[in-house]
Amino acid sequence: MYPKFKPELFSDDTYLTTTDVIRRHDGSIIKAYGDERDDLILELEKRIYNNCKTAYDASILDINDVKPSAFTSTEFTRSEID
Repeated sequence: MYPKFKPELFSDDTYLTTTDVIRRHDGSIIKAYGDERDDLILELEKRIYNNCKTAYDASILDINDVKPSAFTSTEFTRSEID
């Protein structure tokens, strides 16, 4: 199981202009719409987050050890991970 992230709405200042974004349960980030859709997305993501029954345990398998990135290579290719 992948690590889970607490869903939240926050301002991301790594863009040229500060942008409101939503962090989802899987760690992905999407741009906030600025209306009631943000509340709906956050509610759905919180329900998914709260219903994850198992916890991520890096001592069993650390996903960063097998997942290649721009700066690290592993014995697996990106297509194999996907």
